[in-house]
Amino acid sequence: MKRKYQIATLLIAALAFGTLASDAIVGNTVSAVSTSAVQSGYLLKAYDGKLAVFDSANPDQGPLEVYDVYLQNLPPYDQEQLTNGLWFADEESLLNALYDFES
Repeated sequence: MKRKYQIATLLIAALAFGTLASDAIVGNTVSAVSTSAVQSGYLLKAYDGKLAVFDSANPDQGPLEVYDVYLQNLPPYDQEQLTNGLWFADEESLLNALYDFES
């Protein structure tokens, strides 16, 4: 699962620098990622010491939902990734990540 988070971090870094490859490797498959897909989706990020989900198109509007998953209870690597934020293109990917963090 750590590989998914590393890939998500790379996608976020690419967005921050204004570049995004036309293909992104997710798991063992290759899926096309368009600019419009990047603008919609979900951002999983730390918020007041907990996990929160934001609309990636409007992250400044506050979280859509805050979960009772405290960053301090997660490994340092995950804490760092969530401080920066992880982007998910669809709800299924987001829910899988939330499940992993909650267990």
